[in-house]
Amino acid sequence: MHKLVATNWKFHPTDNLAASVLSPIFSKLSEVEFSITIGDKNSNSFDSNLDHQIKNTLLSLGAVEDKISIIDALSKEYDFVVSYSGHKIVGEIEKTNREKILYDLLKCHMYLNSGASLATLFLPTNYAHSNGVWNLYDEGIKRFDQCLRYDFGLTFYFKRILLVGFDQVTSDGTRMTKAIRAKWVKEEKN
Repeated sequence: MHKLVATNWKFHPTDNLAASVLSPIFSKLSEVEFSITIGDKNSNSFDSNLDHQIKNTLLSLGAVEDKISIIDALSKEYDFVVSYSGHKIVGEIEKTNREKILYDLLKCHMYLNSGASLATLFLPTNYAHSNGVWNLYDEGIKRFDQCLRYDFGLTFYFKRILLVGFDQVTSDGTRMTKAIRAKWVKEEKN
């Protein structure tokens, strides 16, 4: 098992309802350590407990664990729900796939329609894949802004969605790279 740290938090947009409500608690985020496991399938995909660790960090900062019931069944529900300052906040973490970001924004709409007050989508700035390093946060901003530009979703809901970007670094502070990923995969196979 390997460890990474989520750090250098970024937010988009900075001027909507979600940003104004969540700024007090998210401004207190510092480093969140999480564990990585490497799967045998799907190009040695990484799995992590980042969702659990972010939820626990938010709970330590004054949030309270909560839940919602999804109206339209999803194959995979939200990663966590907490209440903070009178708002139910759903957390969704996209750890691996830039193509899923639009689906994550749809899921945020479904969560908001199912009783959540706000939805957060956490996206790494440096997801290391066997083909390179992807900035899922920048990709999320593009998709978020395109959805608004082309009326793909409800503006009312987009005002309640916050994208949260973060850097993934090793315990010594080195940004996660394709080379580090390849080294970890090789170690796992041995």
